[in-house]
Amino acid sequence: MMRLFIFLLGLLLTVSCQKTSHEVPAMQDKLLCCVKPEDQKSGQAVVTPAENSLYQLSGSWQTATGTTMQLKQLSGKIQVVAMIFTHCGYACPRLVDNMRTIEASLDPSVGDEVGFVLISFDPARDSSAQLAEFARQKQLSPRWTLLRGSEGQVRELAVLLGLQYNPLPAGNFDHSNAITFLDEEGRIGQRLNGLNPQTDKATHWIEKMLSTR
Repeated sequence: MMRLFIFLLGLLLTVSCQKTSHEVPAMQDKLLCCVKPEDQKSGQAVVTPAENSLYQLSGSWQTATGTTMQLKQLSGKIQVVAMIFTHCGYACPRLVDNMRTIEASLDPSVGDEVGFVLISFDPARDSSAQLAEFARQKQLSPRWTLLRGSEGQVRELAVLLGLQYNPLPAGNFDHSNAITFLDEEGRIGQRLNGLNPQTDKATHWIEKMLSTR
């Protein structure tokens, strides 16, 4: 009887990749990475509480150049952050393209006050060399930082960013689609959910965050 109870409880707690957005509100912006859904919703802007700094996380991350760094080394500027994996066939490239559009929209006077960060869900395949090749293919500027960490580090950061992801067969991932804006101290200021470009909102938020420094 106890085994049956545990089994049923496990079924209730499991987020199936077949569930729709209204069945699992926390995953309303998830997307099977390589399949374009027919009813994908437009992203909506949300305000995320900004009480704690992500830069308090310990541990070293590996960059696309093979060096190591801690998240606190990202401090001192606004950071535009997304979690992706480089073998993704649809959603992740869209997120990166949206971030590149945001970058291109910034006033030249902003200069190095804004950075862009990509963290991989897939440390097993996304080596430093793979991240470097992805950056080359996407023609990412020196403003960008690409990071990989252990599975535990990735899971912890995803939780703090309010993102969910689950491995799928053939190496794919079911994951939230969001771009998060961190202030210069690593606190979550704003977030864009979904895959539709929202460049005006992003630019407005960045300018607002810079004005309060």
